[in-house]
Amino acid sequence: SAGPMIEQLRDLGAVIVRTVFVADHIRRINNATEPALGHWMSALSVIRPTEVHIATLRRRPAWPYLGAIPEEKLHDIAHRLEEAGFRAKVFTARWTGKFGRTYQDEGDTVLGCD
Repeated sequence: SAGPMIEQLRDLGAVIVRTVFVADHIRRINNATEPALGHWMSALSVIRPTEVHIATLRRRPAWPYLGAIPEEKLHDIAHRLEEAGFRAKVFTARWTGKFGRTYQDEGDTVLGCD
């Protein structure tokens, strides 16, 4: 079973799913890993949204260790979505603060801020 929330989203009909991808430098949080993307895409296959919007952080988060996923990774995710038959849009508004250190998490660069 997909779970009640996923099924309720499916039953709404015309739904746009918006997902913000983030990661931290200590490898506890990252919803852009292969396992996380696999679960997310499985949920999308049940929901069948009319469109999928993907983004990352646009400004400094309240938790300072959380970082943005690089634009290239967002475009890779969008490409995978399109290959799977979804309509995808990437929102890449620039960070309003300054980019600082970069984090490595499972081979992907995560942009942090200082």
